[in-house]
Parts: sequence; structure tokens; C-alpha cells
Amino acid sequence: MRRVTTAACDDARMSRSIWFWKARPEVRATFAALFRQGKGVARDPRRALAWLERAAPQDPLVAGYELGQLVEGDGVAPDRARAEQLFRAARAAGHPEARRALRLLGVEV
Repeated sequence: MRRVTTAACDDARMSRSIWFWKARPEVRATFAALFRQGKGVARDPRRALAWLERAAPQDPLVAGYELGQLVEGDGVAPDRARAEQLFRAARAAGHPEARRALRLLGVEV
């Protein structure tokens, strides 16, 4: 019979806890903001993009808007059509700046 140490149990709980928090869209958006702004980590728009792509389907209000700004050309290859789609979803979710972002793209609102 194998004995399980307290440290092993703590590690397993910590792993589940980290997984749970990383699955939350607001945590993913926060990680993205850190990488996008370079706060506490090296600035890396591609990693910010990856985190926002995971968060946006669950949180179009904040993560979708932020992803729209990023794909509009802030450190990654611009994708105007995708930015428009994300801003429209953020606007439908009630983001106050999404309408202005659409106007700046030259889209009829």
C-alpha cells in the first residue's frame, strides 16, 4: 500500500486550484493584461492574444473588447474584420467603449 504524503495532497490541491482559477475568464483577461502591458512579466502581445482568445467566448464584455483592441493592431498582425466582430459582440454585451471603437474602425453603428 502506497502512503500519500501531506505534501503530495497539497500539491494535488494546488494544481486543481490553479486549474480552476485559470479557467475563469476574468483571470484569463487579467493574465492577458499583464502580458499586454508588461507588468511583472516581459511584454508579449502574442501571449496576451492567447489568453484573450481563451477568455473572449465566455466574456465578450471585457475580454472580447480587449481582444478586439489587440487584433486591431496592437502588437499583433491587424485583423480588421475580426476586430469589428469582437467589438460588435462587446457592444451587444453592453461595453461602453465598443460603440466608439466601431466608429473608429469606420463601421456604421
